[in-house]
Amino acid sequence: MTKKELQRTIGQNLLHARTRLGLTQEDLADKVEISTTFYANLECGNRMMSIVTLRKLADALCVSTDSLLYDNRPNEQIHSIQMMLQDQPAKVISLSEKIIRACVDELSPIDTKKEGTDRIDASSTQTEN
Repeated sequence: MTKKELQRTIGQNLLHARTRLGLTQEDLADKVEISTTFYANLECGNRMMSIVTLRKLADALCVSTDSLLYDNRPNEQIHSIQMMLQDQPAKVISLSEKIIRACVDELSPIDTKKEGTDRIDASSTQTEN
């Protein structure tokens, strides 16, 4: 990966994380004590930052530094969820788990052919009894 490709990847990841939190570029720049212009150049992939700034941005966005440095991968998203829940009260963690379970249950693919067959078998069994 070239330096320019890395800058573009970081920029895309910054944009995604910032918009997910509903922050403006100015809001985020203020939080990490950098200029809005410098931040905008980071998001556009035109500039590179120090490790300290990378860490500050990751902390402000509640993500890992890896999630900013690498292409979006499911393991990084899982890690980001862990980072968000770190140091949260047990009640928040428990509720978050329930929400994630509901989403997984609702969005998981269903084998409709098998489900349809089960329904037919169940109804024919009921008719026979």
